[in-house]
Amino acid sequence: MTAYCTVNPVNPHFVGWGGSAAALFSYVESRPEQFVQRTFVIGMPIAELEMEAAKAGPNRFLVMTRPLAFFNPDAEKPEMLVYCYMKPDTYPNLVEKVRREFTRRLLRLLQ
Repeated sequence: MTAYCTVNPVNPHFVGWGGSAAALFSYVESRPEQFVQRTFVIGMPIAELEMEAAKAGPNRFLVMTRPLAFFNPDAEKPEMLVYCYMKPDTYPNLVEKVRREFTRRLLRLLQ
């Protein structure tokens, strides 16, 4: 899944977003020097993915924090937090992709 990572946390209650995740991600995507796009592998059971997908809403973006050492083991401040922001449709899209792949594999077995 794709996330936009930064060491500077975003205030989700900033009035400039107007309560809109789309406005927040428009800001994030227009500043690649501040927000680094990263792809993460999610090792969750499909049941957990489906539960997270059920919670999704158009303005409920996801935030994940990791220590800087996760990205750079040789960092001067390895304990510094990195904030990674994901779009509201991240889990629903992931569930859809898993279902599509599962169906494809099942159909191939039936041939």
